[in-house]
Amino acid sequence: MTDVKALLVDLNNLSRYPTLGVGYLVAALRRADMAVEVLSPLLHGVPPYVRERPQNFGTHVKQRALFAMHPFVTPMRDQLRGRYLAQRRKANPRVLQETGAAFAKRRPDVLLLSAYLDHRPSVVALCELAGAAGVPVILGGPAFHDPSVSREWLSIRGLTAIVGAEADFSLPDIVADLLAGNDLTKHHGVFLPDGRQGPPAPPLTDLAALPVPDFTDFPWHLYRTAVVPVMTGRGCSWGRCLFCSDIETANGRTFRSRPLRAVLDEIAEQTDRHQAKQVAFLDIKLNGDLDMWRGIADNFQSCVPGGTWVGTVHVQSRGVNGLGRDDLQRAYDSGMRRISCGLETGSQRVNDRMAKGTDISQTSTFIRDAHAVGLSVRTTMMLGYPGETSHDVAQTYRFLSDHEHMLDRISMSPFKAIPGTRFARRHTSDPTRFPDLRDLKWDSGQATATFQHEPPAPRAYRRERARVLNLVHRINSRDLRNQALEFDGV
Repeated sequence: MTDVKALLVDLNNLSRYPTLGVGYLVAALRRADMAVEVLSPLLHGVPPYVRERPQNFGTHVKQRALFAMHPFVTPMRDQLRGRYLAQRRKANPRVLQETGAAFAKRRPDVLLLSAYLDHRPSVVALCELAGAAGVPVILGGPAFHDPSVSREWLSIRGLTAIVGAEADFSLPDIVADLLAGNDLTKHHGVFLPDGRQGPPAPPLTDLAALPVPDFTDFPWHLYRTAVVPVMTGRGCSWGRCLFCSDIETANGRTFRSRPLRAVLDEIAEQTDRHQAKQVAFLDIKLNGDLDMWRGIADNFQSCVPGGTWVGTVHVQSRGVNGLGRDDLQRAYDSGMRRISCGLETGSQRVNDRMAKGTDISQTSTFIRDAHAVGLSVRTTMMLGYPGETSHDVAQTYRFLSDHEHMLDRISMSPFKAIPGTRFARRHTSDPTRFPDLRDLKWDSGQATATFQHEPPAPRAYRRERARVLNLVHRINSRDLRNQALEFDGV
Protein backbone atom coordinates (compact mmCIF):
# COMPACT_ATOMS: atom_id res chain seq x y z
CA MET A 1 0.00 0.00 0.00
CA THR A 2 2.67 2.49 -1.04
CA ASP A 3 -0.03 5.05 -1.82
CA VAL A 4 -0.87 5.42 1.91
CA LYS A 5 0.99 8.25 3.63
CA ALA A 6 0.89 8.54 7.41
CA LEU A 7 2.23 11.32 9.63
CA LEU A 8 3.05 10.23 13.18
CA VAL A 9 3.71 12.96 15.74
CA ASP A 10 5.79 11.79 18.72
CA LEU A 11 4.31 13.77 21.60
CA ASN A 12 6.50 11.99 24.16
CA ASN A 13 9.65 13.80 22.97
CA LEU A 14 12.07 12.05 25.32
CA SER A 15 15.46 13.60 26.01
CA ARG A 16 17.69 10.53 26.03
CA TYR A 17 16.35 7.90 23.61
CA PRO A 18 13.59 7.25 21.02
CA THR A 19 10.04 6.36 22.04
CA LEU A 20 9.85 2.57 21.97
CA GLY A 21 6.10 2.37 21.24
CA VAL A 22 6.46 4.70 18.26
CA GLY A 23 9.30 2.54 16.93
CA TYR A 24 7.06 -0.53 17.00
CA LEU A 25 4.21 1.25 15.20
CA VAL A 26 6.50 2.65 12.51
CA ALA A 27 7.97 -0.80 11.91
CA ALA A 28 4.48 -2.32 11.58
CA LEU A 29 3.29 0.33 9.14
CA ARG A 30 6.39 0.10 6.96
CA ARG A 31 6.20 -3.68 6.98
CA ALA A 32 2.70 -3.20 5.50
CA ASP A 33 4.32 -1.07 2.78
CA MET A 34 2.86 2.22 4.05
CA ALA A 35 4.86 5.44 3.87
CA VAL A 36 5.42 6.91 7.33
CA GLU A 37 6.94 10.20 8.41
CA VAL A 38 7.74 10.68 12.10
CA LEU A 39 7.66 14.22 13.39
CA SER A 40 10.09 14.39 16.30
CA PRO A 41 9.70 17.70 18.18
CA LEU A 42 13.27 17.33 19.51
CA LEU A 43 14.57 17.70 15.95
CA HIS A 44 12.84 21.08 15.72
CA GLY A 45 14.20 22.54 18.95
CA VAL A 46 11.30 21.70 21.25
CA PRO A 47 12.60 21.17 24.83
CA PRO A 48 12.40 17.45 25.59
CA TYR A 49 10.94 15.67 28.59
CA VAL A 50 13.67 14.99 31.15
CA ARG A 51 13.00 12.00 33.41
CA GLU A 52 15.06 13.09 36.41
CA ARG A 53 16.27 16.65 36.68
CA PRO A 54 19.41 17.53 38.65
CA GLN A 55 18.72 18.13 42.34
CA ASN A 56 19.46 21.51 43.87
CA PHE A 57 18.00 23.79 46.52
CA GLY A 58 15.30 25.00 44.12
CA THR A 59 14.08 21.49 43.33
CA HIS A 60 14.09 20.69 47.05
CA VAL A 61 11.86 23.69 47.78
CA LYS A 62 9.47 22.61 45.00
CA GLN A 63 9.35 19.09 46.38
CA ARG A 64 8.61 20.31 49.90
CA ALA A 65 5.79 22.43 48.47
CA LEU A 66 4.45 19.44 46.52
CA PHE A 67 4.15 17.45 49.76
CA ALA A 68 2.75 20.32 51.83
CA MET A 69 -0.20 19.33 54.03
CA HIS A 70 -0.71 22.31 56.31
CA PRO A 71 -4.26 23.67 55.85
CA PHE A 72 -2.94 27.21 55.43
CA VAL A 73 -0.47 26.20 52.74
CA THR A 74 -2.26 23.63 50.57
CA PRO A 75 -4.80 25.97 48.90
CA MET A 76 -2.05 28.24 47.63
CA ARG A 77 0.08 25.23 46.66
CA ASP A 78 -2.76 23.68 44.68
CA GLN A 79 -3.47 26.93 42.87
CA LEU A 80 0.16 27.45 41.90
CA ARG A 81 0.55 23.82 40.88
CA GLY A 82 -2.56 24.07 38.71
CA ARG A 83 -1.12 27.07 36.91
CA TYR A 84 2.25 25.35 36.48
CA LEU A 85 0.71 22.19 35.03
CA ALA A 86 -1.54 24.16 32.70
CA GLN A 87 1.48 26.03 31.39
CA ARG A 88 3.63 22.91 31.05
CA ARG A 89 0.93 20.98 29.20
CA LYS A 90 0.15 23.69 26.65
CA ALA A 91 0.54 22.67 23.03
CA ASN A 92 3.96 23.70 21.77
CA PRO A 93 3.65 26.25 18.93
CA ARG A 94 6.61 24.73 17.10
CA VAL A 95 4.96 21.29 17.04
CA LEU A 96 1.82 22.84 15.56
CA GLN A 97 3.85 24.82 13.04
CA GLU A 98 5.83 21.79 11.87
CA THR A 99 2.69 19.63 11.69
CA GLY A 100 0.94 22.27 9.60
CA ALA A 101 3.97 22.44 7.30
CA ALA A 102 3.93 18.64 6.95
CA PHE A 103 0.23 18.76 6.03
CA ALA A 104 0.93 21.33 3.32
CA LYS A 105 4.04 19.66 1.94
CA ARG A 106 3.40 15.91 2.37
CA ARG A 107 -0.42 15.88 2.28
CA PRO A 108 -0.67 12.78 4.54
CA ASP A 109 -3.73 10.56 4.42
CA VAL A 110 -3.87 10.14 8.19
CA LEU A 111 -2.43 11.72 11.33
CA LEU A 112 -1.38 9.26 14.06
CA LEU A 113 -0.96 10.43 17.65
CA SER A 114 0.41 8.35 20.51
CA ALA A 115 -0.30 10.23 23.72
CA TYR A 116 -0.24 10.14 27.47
CA LEU A 117 -3.10 11.86 29.26
CA ASP A 118 -1.19 15.05 30.04
CA HIS A 119 -0.86 15.58 26.27
CA ARG A 120 -4.53 16.48 25.90
CA PRO A 121 -4.00 20.18 25.00
CA SER A 122 -1.61 19.10 22.25
CA VAL A 123 -4.08 16.50 20.98
CA VAL A 124 -6.88 19.08 20.92
CA ALA A 125 -4.75 21.56 18.96
CA LEU A 126 -3.46 18.93 16.52
CA CYS A 127 -6.97 17.58 15.88
CA GLU A 128 -8.17 21.11 15.12
CA LEU A 129 -5.27 21.54 12.70
CA ALA A 130 -5.99 18.18 11.07
CA GLY A 131 -9.70 18.95 10.80
CA ALA A 132 -8.96 22.16 8.93
CA ALA A 133 -6.71 20.22 6.55
CA GLY A 134 -9.23 17.40 6.09
CA VAL A 135 -6.90 14.79 7.61
CA PRO A 136 -8.44 12.05 9.80
CA VAL A 137 -6.83 11.45 13.20
CA ILE A 138 -6.26 8.16 15.03
CA LEU A 139 -5.25 8.50 18.67
CA GLY A 140 -3.73 5.79 20.83
CA GLY A 141 -1.83 5.35 24.05
CA PRO A 142 -1.49 3.07 27.06
CA ALA A 143 -4.39 4.56 29.06
CA PHE A 144 -7.06 4.36 26.35
CA HIS A 145 -7.76 0.71 27.01
CA ASP A 146 -10.06 2.01 29.78
CA PRO A 147 -13.43 2.85 28.15
CA SER A 148 -14.10 5.59 30.74
CA VAL A 149 -10.91 7.36 29.67
CA SER A 150 -11.60 7.02 25.95
CA ARG A 151 -15.18 8.28 26.32
CA GLU A 152 -13.87 11.46 27.93
CA TRP A 153 -11.50 12.06 25.02
CA LEU A 154 -13.93 11.29 22.19
CA SER A 155 -15.45 14.76 22.54
CA ILE A 156 -12.34 16.30 20.96
CA ARG A 157 -13.32 17.84 17.64
CA GLY A 158 -11.51 16.42 14.62
CA LEU A 159 -10.74 13.11 16.33
CA THR A 160 -11.68 10.18 14.09
CA ALA A 161 -11.00 7.19 16.33
CA ILE A 162 -9.23 6.09 19.50
CA VAL A 163 -7.37 2.79 19.66
CA GLY A 164 -7.16 1.37 23.17
CA ALA A 165 -5.13 -1.72 22.36
CA GLU A 166 -1.64 -3.00 21.66
CA ALA A 167 -1.77 -2.04 17.99
CA ASP A 168 1.63 -3.42 16.99
CA PHE A 169 -0.03 -5.76 14.46
CA SER A 170 -3.48 -4.23 13.94
CA LEU A 171 -2.66 -0.58 13.19
CA PRO A 172 -1.95 -1.07 9.44
CA ASP A 173 -5.35 -2.75 8.98
CA ILE A 174 -7.09 -0.04 11.01
CA VAL A 175 -5.51 2.66 8.84
CA ALA A 176 -6.40 0.79 5.64
CA ASP A 177 -10.03 0.31 6.71
CA LEU A 178 -10.31 3.96 7.77
CA LEU A 179 -9.14 5.18 4.38
CA ALA A 180 -11.37 2.68 2.57
CA GLY A 181 -14.43 3.80 4.55
CA ASN A 182 -14.87 0.42 6.20
CA ASP A 183 -16.36 -0.23 9.62
CA LEU A 184 -13.63 0.21 12.25
CA THR A 185 -15.58 -1.48 15.02
CA LYS A 186 -14.48 -4.87 13.77
CA HIS A 187 -11.08 -4.07 15.29
CA HIS A 188 -10.39 -4.76 18.96
CA GLY A 189 -10.11 -1.73 21.21
CA VAL A 190 -11.44 0.87 18.74
CA PHE A 191 -13.68 3.67 20.10
CA LEU A 192 -15.59 6.04 17.79
CA PRO A 193 -17.08 9.49 18.51
CA ASP A 194 -20.61 8.28 17.66
CA GLY A 195 -20.50 5.89 20.63
CA ARG A 196 -19.77 2.70 18.70
CA GLN A 197 -16.81 0.59 19.70
CA GLY A 198 -15.05 -2.61 18.78
CA PRO A 199 -14.65 -5.67 21.01
CA PRO A 200 -12.47 -5.23 24.11
CA ALA A 201 -8.84 -5.74 23.23
CA PRO A 202 -7.18 -8.80 24.75
CA PRO A 203 -3.49 -8.64 25.68
CA LEU A 204 -1.17 -9.30 22.76
CA THR A 205 0.11 -12.85 23.04
CA ASP A 206 2.42 -13.50 20.09
CA LEU A 207 5.35 -11.34 21.22
CA ALA A 208 7.71 -13.59 19.25
CA ALA A 209 6.31 -12.05 16.05
CA LEU A 210 7.06 -8.46 17.05
CA PRO A 211 9.18 -6.59 14.52
CA VAL A 212 12.40 -4.83 15.44
CA PRO A 213 11.35 -1.26 16.32
CA ASP A 214 12.18 1.30 13.62
CA PHE A 215 14.02 4.28 15.16
CA THR A 216 15.56 5.60 11.94
CA ASP A 217 13.49 8.83 11.99
CA PHE A 218 14.66 9.93 15.42
CA PRO A 219 17.39 12.61 15.86
CA TRP A 220 20.13 10.39 17.27
CA HIS A 221 22.69 13.17 16.93
CA LEU A 222 20.79 15.23 19.52
CA TYR A 223 20.87 12.62 22.28
CA ARG A 224 23.69 13.06 24.80
CA THR A 225 24.70 9.45 24.21
CA ALA A 226 23.15 6.83 21.97
CA VAL A 227 20.88 4.71 24.21
CA VAL A 228 18.75 1.96 22.68
CA PRO A 229 15.44 1.24 24.47
CA VAL A 230 14.39 -2.43 24.66
CA MET A 231 11.60 -4.41 26.30
CA THR A 232 12.02 -8.13 26.89
CA GLY A 233 8.32 -8.61 27.61
CA ARG A 234 5.16 -6.84 28.70
CA GLY A 235 3.32 -6.61 31.98
CA CYS A 236 4.58 -7.61 35.42
CA SER A 237 4.87 -11.14 36.76
CA TRP A 238 3.81 -9.87 40.21
CA GLY A 239 1.04 -7.55 38.99
CA ARG A 240 -0.76 -7.10 42.33
CA CYS A 241 0.34 -3.73 43.76
CA LEU A 242 -2.84 -1.85 44.63
CA PHE A 243 -1.52 1.56 43.56
CA CYS A 244 0.03 0.53 40.22
CA SER A 245 -1.58 1.81 37.02
CA ASP A 246 1.10 0.34 34.73
CA ILE A 247 -0.36 -3.15 35.12
CA GLU A 248 -3.78 -1.86 34.04
CA THR A 249 -2.71 -0.22 30.78
CA ALA A 250 -3.16 -1.65 27.29
CA ASN A 251 0.32 -3.20 27.25
CA GLY A 252 0.69 -3.85 30.98
CA ARG A 253 -2.13 -6.36 31.51
CA THR A 254 -0.80 -9.84 32.23
CA PHE A 255 2.84 -10.87 32.02
CA ARG A 256 4.23 -12.06 28.70
CA SER A 257 7.87 -12.65 27.80
CA ARG A 258 9.60 -12.62 24.45
CA PRO A 259 12.04 -15.33 23.30
CA LEU A 260 15.53 -14.63 24.62
CA ARG A 261 17.08 -15.12 21.19
CA ALA A 262 14.79 -12.48 19.65
CA VAL A 263 15.75 -9.97 22.35
CA LEU A 264 19.48 -10.62 21.93
CA ASP A 265 19.24 -10.34 18.14
CA GLU A 266 17.36 -7.05 18.47
CA ILE A 267 19.98 -5.65 20.84
CA ALA A 268 22.79 -6.58 18.46
CA GLU A 269 20.97 -5.15 15.42
CA GLN A 270 19.87 -1.88 17.04
CA THR A 271 23.19 -1.07 18.71
CA ASP A 272 25.02 -1.74 15.45
CA ARG A 273 22.54 0.26 13.38
CA HIS A 274 22.69 3.30 15.65
CA GLN A 275 26.31 2.98 16.77
CA ALA A 276 25.25 2.65 20.40
CA LYS A 277 26.94 1.07 23.39
CA GLN A 278 24.18 1.69 25.95
CA VAL A 279 20.88 -0.18 26.35
CA ALA A 280 17.97 0.75 28.62
CA PHE A 281 15.59 -2.10 29.41
CA LEU A 282 12.16 -0.54 29.97
CA ASP A 283 10.41 -3.60 31.44
CA ILE A 284 8.26 -3.05 34.52
CA LYS A 285 10.07 -6.04 36.03
CA LEU A 286 13.11 -7.29 34.17
CA ASN A 287 13.52 -10.32 36.45
CA GLY A 288 9.97 -11.54 35.85
CA ASP A 289 11.36 -14.26 33.59
CA LEU A 290 14.51 -15.62 35.26
CA ASP A 291 15.74 -17.27 32.06
CA MET A 292 15.54 -13.88 30.35
CA TRP A 293 17.20 -12.02 33.25
CA ARG A 294 20.08 -14.47 33.46
CA GLY A 295 20.25 -14.87 29.69
CA ILE A 296 20.87 -11.14 29.28
CA ALA A 297 23.64 -11.28 31.87
CA ASP A 298 25.25 -14.25 30.13
CA ASN A 299 25.01 -12.92 26.56
CA PHE A 300 24.97 -9.10 26.61
CA GLN A 301 28.67 -8.66 25.97
CA SER A 302 28.56 -10.97 22.97
CA CYS A 303 25.86 -8.68 21.51
CA VAL A 304 27.45 -5.36 22.49
CA PRO A 305 31.15 -5.77 23.27
CA GLY A 306 32.09 -3.14 25.84
CA GLY A 307 28.44 -2.10 26.19
CA THR A 308 26.52 -1.19 29.34
CA TRP A 309 22.89 -1.48 30.38
CA VAL A 310 20.30 -0.58 33.02
CA GLY A 311 17.01 -2.13 34.13
CA THR A 312 14.28 -2.26 36.76
CA VAL A 313 13.61 -5.26 38.99
CA HIS A 314 11.11 -6.33 41.64
CA VAL A 315 12.57 -7.67 44.89
CA GLN A 316 9.81 -10.23 45.24
CA SER A 317 9.88 -12.10 48.55
CA ARG A 318 8.17 -15.27 47.33
CA GLY A 319 10.22 -17.87 45.52
CA VAL A 320 13.48 -17.25 43.69
CA ASN A 321 13.78 -13.68 42.39
CA GLY A 322 17.19 -13.91 40.71
CA LEU A 323 18.61 -11.07 42.80
CA GLY A 324 21.07 -12.90 45.02
CA ARG A 325 24.66 -11.68 45.33
CA ASP A 326 25.91 -14.05 42.62
CA ASP A 327 23.23 -12.96 40.14
CA LEU A 328 23.92 -9.30 40.79
CA GLN A 329 27.66 -9.84 40.31
CA ARG A 330 26.88 -11.67 37.09
CA ALA A 331 24.77 -8.72 35.89
CA TYR A 332 27.48 -6.19 36.77
CA ASP A 333 30.17 -8.24 35.03
CA SER A 334 27.98 -8.29 31.90
CA GLY A 335 27.80 -4.46 31.79
CA MET A 336 24.85 -3.59 34.03
CA ARG A 337 25.62 -0.27 35.69
CA ARG A 338 22.36 0.86 37.32
CA ILE A 339 19.59 -1.19 38.87
CA SER A 340 16.21 0.29 39.85
CA CYS A 341 13.51 -1.07 42.11
CA GLY A 342 10.31 0.10 43.76
CA LEU A 343 10.96 0.44 47.48
CA GLU A 344 7.87 2.65 48.04
CA THR A 345 8.14 2.60 51.87
CA GLY A 346 10.40 1.55 54.72
CA SER A 347 7.41 0.28 56.72
CA GLN A 348 6.54 -3.39 56.33
CA ARG A 349 2.99 -2.65 57.50
CA VAL A 350 2.42 -0.14 54.71
CA ASN A 351 4.25 -2.40 52.28
CA ASP A 352 1.72 -5.14 53.05
CA ARG A 353 -1.22 -2.71 52.71
CA MET A 354 0.04 -1.91 49.21
CA ALA A 355 0.25 -5.63 48.34
CA LYS A 356 3.79 -4.85 47.23
CA GLY A 357 4.94 -8.44 47.58
CA THR A 358 8.33 -7.53 49.05
CA ASP A 359 9.96 -7.88 52.43
CA ILE A 360 11.81 -4.88 53.86
CA SER A 361 14.65 -6.96 55.30
CA GLN A 362 15.10 -8.78 51.99
CA THR A 363 15.11 -5.46 50.14
CA SER A 364 17.81 -4.27 52.53
CA THR A 365 19.96 -7.26 51.62
CA PHE A 366 19.35 -6.62 47.92
CA ILE A 367 20.45 -2.97 48.22
CA ARG A 368 23.58 -3.91 50.15
CA ASP A 369 24.53 -6.62 47.68
CA ALA A 370 23.82 -4.49 44.62
CA HIS A 371 25.94 -1.66 45.99
CA ALA A 372 28.73 -4.04 47.00
CA VAL A 373 29.10 -5.51 43.50
CA GLY A 374 29.35 -1.99 42.02
CA LEU A 375 25.82 -1.24 40.81
CA SER A 376 24.30 2.20 41.14
CA VAL A 377 21.01 1.72 43.00
CA ARG A 378 17.93 3.81 42.17
CA THR A 379 14.53 3.41 43.78
CA THR A 380 11.03 4.86 43.66
CA MET A 381 9.13 5.74 46.83
CA MET A 382 5.90 7.42 47.88
CA LEU A 383 4.55 9.22 50.91
CA GLY A 384 0.92 9.47 51.90
CA TYR A 385 -0.31 5.98 51.10
CA PRO A 386 -3.71 5.50 52.80
CA GLY A 387 -3.24 4.22 56.34
CA GLU A 388 0.34 5.49 56.64
CA THR A 389 1.08 7.01 60.07
CA SER A 390 3.90 9.11 61.47
CA HIS A 391 5.39 5.89 62.90
CA ASP A 392 5.46 4.38 59.40
CA VAL A 393 7.18 7.47 57.99
CA ALA A 394 9.71 7.30 60.83
CA GLN A 395 10.47 3.72 59.77
CA THR A 396 11.01 4.94 56.23
CA TYR A 397 13.45 7.53 57.52
CA ARG A 398 15.37 4.91 59.47
CA PHE A 399 15.54 2.60 56.46
CA LEU A 400 16.86 5.37 54.20
CA SER A 401 19.29 6.53 56.84
CA ASP A 402 20.68 3.00 57.23
CA HIS A 403 21.17 2.71 53.45
CA GLU A 404 21.98 6.33 52.62
CA HIS A 405 25.47 5.70 51.21
CA MET A 406 24.18 2.76 49.12
CA LEU A 407 21.40 4.65 47.32
CA ASP A 408 22.28 6.93 44.40
CA ARG A 409 18.86 8.24 43.49
CA ILE A 410 15.37 8.21 45.02
CA SER A 411 12.34 9.26 43.00
CA MET A 412 9.88 10.35 45.69
CA SER A 413 6.26 11.16 44.90
CA PRO A 414 3.04 11.65 46.82
CA PHE A 415 0.47 8.86 46.64
CA LYS A 416 -1.76 9.19 43.59
CA ALA A 417 -5.23 7.66 43.45
CA ILE A 418 -5.65 6.45 39.86
CA PRO A 419 -8.89 5.15 38.31
CA GLY A 420 -8.77 1.54 37.17
CA THR A 421 -6.23 0.39 39.75
CA ARG A 422 -6.94 -2.25 42.36
CA PHE A 423 -6.89 0.54 44.95
CA ALA A 424 -9.62 2.39 43.06
CA ARG A 425 -11.80 -0.70 42.95
CA ARG A 426 -11.36 -1.26 46.69
CA HIS A 427 -12.12 2.36 47.49
CA THR A 428 -15.24 2.31 45.32
CA SER A 429 -16.50 -0.86 46.97
CA ASP A 430 -15.87 0.37 50.52
CA PRO A 431 -14.53 3.92 51.11
CA THR A 432 -14.54 3.34 54.89
CA ARG A 433 -11.40 1.25 54.44
CA PHE A 434 -9.52 4.50 53.88
CA PRO A 435 -10.66 6.96 56.56
CA ASP A 436 -7.66 9.29 56.05
CA LEU A 437 -8.77 10.10 52.48
CA ARG A 438 -11.55 12.68 52.40
CA ASP A 439 -13.58 14.16 49.55
CA LEU A 440 -12.08 11.86 46.91
CA LYS A 441 -13.29 12.74 43.39
CA TRP A 442 -12.30 10.73 40.33
CA ASP A 443 -11.31 12.35 37.03
CA SER A 444 -11.50 9.68 34.34
CA GLY A 445 -10.31 11.94 31.54
CA GLN A 446 -7.00 12.54 33.29
CA ALA A 447 -6.93 9.17 35.10
CA THR A 448 -6.40 10.81 38.45
CA ALA A 449 -8.27 11.94 41.54
CA THR A 450 -8.37 14.81 43.99
CA PHE A 451 -8.67 14.20 47.71
CA GLN A 452 -7.74 15.50 51.13
CA HIS A 453 -5.18 13.44 53.02
CA GLU A 454 -5.79 13.63 56.77
CA PRO A 455 -3.48 11.22 58.60
CA PRO A 456 -3.78 10.71 62.35
CA ALA A 457 -1.49 12.94 64.44
CA PRO A 458 -0.91 15.34 61.51
CA ARG A 459 1.80 17.40 63.22
CA ALA A 460 3.92 14.36 63.98
CA TYR A 461 3.27 13.09 60.47
CA ARG A 462 4.42 16.37 58.89
CA ARG A 463 7.52 16.40 61.08
CA GLU A 464 8.57 12.88 60.08
CA ARG A 465 7.80 13.52 56.45
CA ALA A 466 10.03 16.63 56.46
CA ARG A 467 12.91 14.51 57.81
CA VAL A 468 12.44 12.01 54.98
CA LEU A 469 12.33 14.70 52.30
CA ASN A 470 15.48 16.37 53.63
CA LEU A 471 17.30 13.03 53.60
CA VAL A 472 16.10 12.25 50.07
CA HIS A 473 17.36 15.64 48.91
CA ARG A 474 20.76 14.94 50.47
CA ILE A 475 20.98 11.59 48.65
CA ASN A 476 19.83 13.00 45.32
CA SER A 477 22.28 15.90 45.52
CA ARG A 478 25.30 13.61 45.45
CA ASP A 479 27.14 12.76 42.28
CA LEU A 480 26.30 9.41 40.72
CA ARG A 481 28.80 6.62 40.64
CA ASN A 482 31.02 7.28 37.63
CA GLN A 483 29.91 4.20 35.74
CA ALA A 484 26.24 5.28 35.99
CA LEU A 485 26.74 8.83 34.75
CA GLU A 486 26.08 7.85 31.13
CA PHE A 487 22.55 6.83 32.17
CA ASP A 488 21.71 9.96 34.16
CA GLY A 489 18.22 11.05 33.15
CA VAL A 490 17.41 7.71 31.49
